[in-house]
Amino acid sequence: MGLDPSDGSIEELFAQADKDGNGELGFKEFAQYANQMISDHMKKDLEVETIKAVISSYTGAKGYFTTSEFEEGLVELGVDPRTARGIFRVADKDSNGQVDVEEFMGMITNGTR
Repeated sequence: MGLDPSDGSIEELFAQADKDGNGELGFKEFAQYANQMISDHMKKDLEVETIKAVISSYTGAKGYFTTSEFEEGLVELGVDPRTARGIFRVADKDSNGQVDVEEFMGMITNGTR
């Protein structure tokens, strides 16, 4: 799978999955842990897709925020205009004066999307 986890991270995952603490990982424990991990991942994906849908509906067919739209939205949330402009500059990765949905999602998910 291309992963090379450290021994510590494997032990940590094992400890999380070993619910009865007997040092053995039974099938039921493994299945429950795997199901929870998949469920958590799907929940995050659903949240991200919901955010994308809201952003898309706000930005319309153009699919991006202008500087003024971005600033206006943040000011409505209580962010001062100067800070809002700074956040816009950080989010505008390609420096084209627009923050598209992908740039915005990258900003709020810390680049993990």
